[in-house]
Amino acid sequence: MSTSQLCGQCLNTPPEQDLSFSLFRYQDPIKRLIADLKYHDKFYISQLFSHLMSKQLVNRQHPECLIPIPLHPKRLRQRGYNQSLELAKALSKQLNIPVSNAYLSRVRNTVPQASLPFKQRKHNIQHAFSLHDSNIPSHIALIDDVLTTGHTVNAAAKLLRQAGAEKIEVWTIARTIRHD
Repeated sequence: MSTSQLCGQCLNTPPEQDLSFSLFRYQDPIKRLIADLKYHDKFYISQLFSHLMSKQLVNRQHPECLIPIPLHPKRLRQRGYNQSLELAKALSKQLNIPVSNAYLSRVRNTVPQASLPFKQRKHNIQHAFSLHDSNIPSHIALIDDVLTTGHTVNAAAKLLRQAGAEKIEVWTIARTIRHD
């Protein structure tokens, strides 16, 4: 794994998670592959990305549990699956870490973050998650496809931290890099 880097925004406003790992920058052709996974039922792409991620993550202390970022039940019915859960299940097999989608649920059917301007995303995701089990492992990794503004994972991580998670990592396929 490469050395850690902090962006200016993270230095000014530290995120809730302790570590973020992203395999790629969110740009083509990775953007297209993620869209195929997310919207076109191409589950084999989660296998490819989990294989590449596990090669980077294998020689380090692993979390006790992988927790995928949940979809709202309405969006889950529309899409038919949660791409973050598919990625988490593949990573679970590769790294031998249990995956659980029982801790966290999406209780607000928010507008998709990708459709909103940067400044509206934080407000959109507020109160979107709920905890179902307060017996949270002390070291967890939140799994998502893309880290854009970080508001989604920050909202989830904040709830998990309040419930007792001591070390929270965020693992994504890709992340956007802001240039402003």
